[in-house]
This record gives sequence, C-alpha cells and structure tokens, in this order.
Amino acid sequence: GAIPQSSGSTIHIPAVGTLVPSQIDAHFDALGLSWQSASSESVTRAYKVFAFRAIENANDLANVTRSYKICEAAIRGGGTTGAVDVDPLKVFHEVVKFGRKHSPLKVELGVSIEDLVMGHETSFDFDRQVCGFGGESEEEKASLQIKVTPGMRPGMQFVFDSMGDEKEGMVPSDVMVTLVLEPHARFVVAGDHIATQVHVTLGEAVLGQPMTVLSVEGRKLLIEPPRGSVLAHDSVFRCRGEGLPLSDNPLMRGDLFVKVQVSFPEALSLSSNDVAALRSILGRANVKLPPSGHDSAKTLLPHQTVSKGAVPCDEQEFWESDAGEEETPKMCAQQ
Repeated sequence: GAIPQSSGSTIHIPAVGTLVPSQIDAHFDALGLSWQSASSESVTRAYKVFAFRAIENANDLANVTRSYKICEAAIRGGGTTGAVDVDPLKVFHEVVKFGRKHSPLKVELGVSIEDLVMGHETSFDFDRQVCGFGGESEEEKASLQIKVTPGMRPGMQFVFDSMGDEKEGMVPSDVMVTLVLEPHARFVVAGDHIATQVHVTLGEAVLGQPMTVLSVEGRKLLIEPPRGSVLAHDSVFRCRGEGLPLSDNPLMRGDLFVKVQVSFPEALSLSSNDVAALRSILGRANVKLPPSGHDSAKTLLPHQTVSKGAVPCDEQEFWESDAGEEETPKMCAQQ
C-alpha cells in the first residue's frame, strides 16, 4: 500500500558536537560508509538504499534516519548546537521523493565448472547511473559480493534490492545478477553430469590399456577397461559421483562421462613379417561386421574393374560437393 506521509511521532537527533568520534564512526558504518571518505551525495545515496529496506519496520527506519542526520551534520561540520526532533517518515518523503521503481539493472557473472563444484566467493564491478548534485545523472563504478555455493547452476539469479540505477523521483532499481557458465578447456556440462574426452593411440586402444583422466578438482581418475577388451572409438565410460553437486542435495553428485577418441596413424611402416603377424593376431579376433550392402563386391566378375583413382578426402568435402538441386545434408554430432 501507500506509505504514510507521517508516522505521528518523532525521534531525537543529538548534536554532532556532543558525540565522541567512535559514535560518529558507528553511524557511518551503519550506512556502509567511512567518515574519512564519505560525501554528502554518498550519505544521501546510502540513506535511500537503507531506508527502502527499513520502510516496513518503524524501529529500523528510525535508526537509519538517525544515522543519516548525524552523518549529514558531521560532513557539514556541525557543532554542539543543532539537536533536533524529526519524523522518520517525513524525512523519507523529503529525501526520496519517489514514484515507481526504476527498471532492473541486469548483469551477467561468468562462473567456471570449478566454481559450481567447489564453490567460490567473488566480488564483481559494474557500472550504474546515480543522481549527482542537482539531480544530474552520473555514471559510477559499483561493486557487489556474490557467493557461489556447490549445487548452484547456470541461469540462477541473485537480486540486490535497490542497488542499481538511480533516477530522480523513482525508487533505485534492483540489480539482477545471472550466473553464466564460462567455456572450459576440458569439460562440458549436461544437467547434473559432466563430460570430457580422452585421446588414445591405436595401439593403446587395441591393447585396452588403462587410461587416466583428471577430475574437476584435479584428482587423477583411473579408467580400467575389462581385461582383453579393445577400446572402440567413441566408447564411453562413466565415473560415478564425479559430476556436479546436486541442487537439492549438494553432498550428492552427478557423474563424469569420458568419451574415448582413438587416433589412427596416417601411415605404418611394416615389414612383410609385421603384416603377417598382424593378420594372424587380428584374424583371430571375433568381429561381427554390420551389413554394408557392399559384401558382393568382395568377389569381382571378369568384366568388372577396380577404380584406381580413389584418393583420401576430408569428410566435409563430401557434404560440400555438388549435389545437384538437392539440399546438402546437415552434419549432426553424435550424442
């Protein structure tokens, strides 16, 4: 509802000269200021912020008003005279002269996957418009503290009441801070889970050698394929409990998925004995090939010939080749 113009009661504001320095310092502290660096404009600005927060509580508003009046007098150099009784609500309306609230000031704060897993407290700077002397708009650097705790997610918002842009005759805007995930060199996020890739050589894949990956925190995680198995390209392993902390229970975590990328050599220098040995070993492997539609090409009829002009090409060249009037197919990433 509407804020009354008067509370019907007054509070006593003592003369600044009757207070010891520590008492004056306490009133500046109450407004988040320092006596040594505060100005009349910063005192008024701080009063507006704290008064809006205290408007629903008469005692809180009285304390903010008392600090405002004492700080204002201290900056002017008030002496032993000047004790007054004031109505906190009348002071509020005289200083604020407010109407509707200014539109929110939206700020994005980048967070890393490490921040989401281990938590991080940081301060960040942003620009806001404030009312200077005579009501003129001025740009000011401001700073806020954000505490990112395990279990938070990109897109989560923090709202700082009346800490944003100021405009004469309006309530200062809120600052809305949205967490935005920064790109990571090793990981991607999918819900509660994290995914990464590990590259192995063809030899390591054929031998099914164990692999080591780093967790988000930097711990070494050992992945041991089943004995005698061969690592297939794009095969995936799951490391349970190495993902993001859950939003509803940060003590529990999602999983880390590790996709294996097999790097094939461009060429091999093999002797005839090496080739024979490989054929002997690989020929004993139990491999079931899917039907390709080219099985009948393994046996050539006398009138059939083999093209000798085939050369390796990049996969993208195929999709970019002239396909007549048909639409070029879209490449889709494997899920």
